[in-house]
Amino acid sequence: MFLQKITNLTCILFVGGTTVAEDLKNFQQNGGNIIVGTAGRLEDIFSRSNLKLNMKNNLKNFEVLILDEADRLLELGFRENLQTIFDLLPKQRRTGLFSATQTDEIDKLIKVGLRNPCFIQVKQKGNALAQKTPLKLNNYYMV
Repeated sequence: MFLQKITNLTCILFVGGTTVAEDLKNFQQNGGNIIVGTAGRLEDIFSRSNLKLNMKNNLKNFEVLILDEADRLLELGFRENLQTIFDLLPKQRRTGLFSATQTDEIDKLIKVGLRNPCFIQVKQKGNALAQKTPLKLNNYYMV
């Protein structure tokens, strides 16, 4: 696991298979500098009426939102879930949208929840079908 060597950060997973009460208890006990979850589950947790105000206060220092498979989120009907999540998170945050494809749905998602967007595209020269990952792509991280 990525965080095994980084002891001052914690990660929590919000997906189906557990109750919201179990997720919240785990979050209160262990914290979560990094929250990973599905759009529906996050919206469910963030928007519960008895938790909304408390969650809004807990999320005031939230800095980064990452959405993977962003092109599929709106296609699969998560627009309202995402709007609720965006409304509960601070306006001053970084949001990363990751997608293997650039679709009209991505443009719609950008209009829903982003300010001052910046596009970064990774392209491979030559036959795009022959190699999906650029040959010179290097991944780095810093602690």
